[in-house]
Amino acid sequence: MLDIKFIDLFSGCGGFSLGFRKEKFEEVYALDFLKEAVETFEYNFGEGTIENIDIYKKDLTTLEKVDILVGSPPCQGFSPEGKRRTKSNPEGKRHGNDRRNMIYKKFIEALVNIQPKIFIMENVPGMKNLQKGKIFEEILKDLVKTGYKVRYQILNAVNYGVPQKRRRIFIMGSKDYDISFPAPTHKESKTEKYSLLDPVTLGEAILDLPELKSGEIKRIYDKEPHSEYSKRLKGNCNELFNHKCQKHNDRMTEKMNLIPIGGNMKDIANKFRENKIHYEGGYRRADPDLPSYTVYWTRAMTSIHPYQPRLFSARECARLQSFPDDFKFLNENTVIKQYTQISNAVPPFVSQNIAKHIKKILNEEEIKKYVSGIDARTEINYSLERFL
Repeated sequence: MLDIKFIDLFSGCGGFSLGFRKEKFEEVYALDFLKEAVETFEYNFGEGTIENIDIYKKDLTTLEKVDILVGSPPCQGFSPEGKRRTKSNPEGKRHGNDRRNMIYKKFIEALVNIQPKIFIMENVPGMKNLQKGKIFEEILKDLVKTGYKVRYQILNAVNYGVPQKRRRIFIMGSKDYDISFPAPTHKESKTEKYSLLDPVTLGEAILDLPELKSGEIKRIYDKEPHSEYSKRLKGNCNELFNHKCQKHNDRMTEKMNLIPIGGNMKDIANKFRENKIHYEGGYRRADPDLPSYTVYWTRAMTSIHPYQPRLFSARECARLQSFPDDFKFLNENTVIKQYTQISNAVPPFVSQNIAKHIKKILNEEEIKKYVSGIDARTEINYSLERFL
């Protein structure tokens, strides 16, 4: 097997890194600005790889030459979630000049300096539509100017065994290899007739974890894993990490009790004086027989447990993101910081599938085998001539 080295920029707590490490890629450097994410990364992977620094302050010419460069530039500037619909802003639009929309240029600067065999950039699909597609077109143009052949595709995490509907755009490029994306292993719903595995459901992912009351924390498993997925994530872990319920006041509990499985904030809008506005993704009650909603980072957008009047614990969110139970998120007394780390991460099962596929490409296997579009996914090659 090839000795493949990689760098992870905007690594967060290490979702991208974990998947590549599982495939025996050697990580030589990672970078992130968020202190608590870096602390979690160091706790799980050891010290010496990651640097806690603003990428604008990093001398990118000092980065080691590696085979693979991966990165997830901050996506909040592109994301449609968390938008507030008001009379003055009925569609909840964000401004296109958000500084975070331009940080991808630092990734490109690193790309030019490192000259890896392959690069992968991940972000939310909303980046395609910002300013009517102009920013995305600019990103692609800047990438192909570096001399890389560029290809992008929207991948849904549920197609790779993650119990969550999570669509993200992946941009991949290479100068020497005819790149492609990994084929799906799982369906998006059980009703689809593709010859793939059934999707992993929310119930399969979390319902073996202990019940929680408001403000309660559990550190001991009280049930055996009940699915192949939960067995895989629990592994040999004996101590339960990060399974803590936030404190919910009586009013919040009352609201959650009013929302049926599959319901959301629409079910309580106008029933409480403070809930006159419908927030996208707010107060969703998850269906245990389906893959989860996308895990988001704000408390009001963390899904309600299907059977208990509470929001998911950080460990339940980590299960839905495909993090193993022995991957511990620090800052346990500040649950919101854990949610942020978990939800901003690339699901490790997704990154591991990408890493497996890259190994095949670098070994000159299946180089010209391309994935056919499922659910109208986009696959487009970009060359410099497109922009001339």
